[in-house]
Amino acid sequence: MWDKDRGSEVVGVPLTADAFLAWGNGCNGSQLGWLRDGDDPDQWPVIAWSDGAPSWRLYRCGMAVFLRRLMLAELDENPLCDSTLWGNVEPFVHWREQQRRYFAGLHPVTGEPDPYADMYPADPSQFVE
Repeated sequence: MWDKDRGSEVVGVPLTADAFLAWGNGCNGSQLGWLRDGDDPDQWPVIAWSDGAPSWRLYRCGMAVFLRRLMLAELDENPLCDSTLWGNVEPFVHWREQQRRYFAGLHPVTGEPDPYADMYPADPSQFVE
C-alpha cells in the first residue's frame, strides 16, 4: 500500500515501504503503525492508512498520545475508515470495572443504573480474566 499509494510522497518522508511497522488495524481496513524514521523507536511517529484522500497520514506523536487524541477526537480529522473509535471512549472500560458495575446493577459500559439488571444471570460468563 505504501508504494501503490505513494506513501513517501504523501507524508513527505523519503523512506521505503519496509519503514512502516504495523501495530493496529481498523475494522474497515485502516492500518496504524510507526514510521521507522531513525534509530530511536521512542521517536518514531505514528502513520495511518485509510481508504481516502490522502491515504497516508503522518502524526508526529507516539502511539499512546495518538490513541488518546483519536478517542477524544482531538485530531484534525478521523484517520480511520470508520468512526467506531473517533471521539468514543465508552467501549474501553476495564473488564474488572465492568464486572463491578454488573454486580452493582449498573450497565457494565455506561455505569448508569440498569433497569434490566435483575434479568441477567448471576454469573456473567462474559467477564473472564
